[in-house]
Amino acid sequence: MFSTKQKFWRWIVIGLITVGLVRLLFVQTSTVILFTLVIGGIYYLYKRPPRWLIRLGYPGNAPGQFQVPKQAPSRHRKKENKYTKKRRSFRVIDGNKKNSERNTKTQ
Repeated sequence: MFSTKQKFWRWIVIGLITVGLVRLLFVQTSTVILFTLVIGGIYYLYKRPPRWLIRLGYPGNAPGQFQVPKQAPSRHRKKENKYTKKRRSFRVIDGNKKNSERNTKTQ
């Protein structure tokens, strides 16, 4: 997958990122904690939104309660029954393959 040289540089970059994050945590602790709380709050509200927040997104009706549009009755429309459709048997349509390719079996 990766060569040894690529793996080496990958671990160097991951190590430098880790050192930078640890240094940032010790130097600016309040900033890191605030950032973590904000991202965590957004993730929590995304996964489990409260009802009042859902209603803000759907002002007309709650999700799951979609209104079905009413259709005007037509005079010339026939009543359709799903059971009146004629069932047809399954048909295989022969293609353009040669007969020798279709009938060969590997043993």
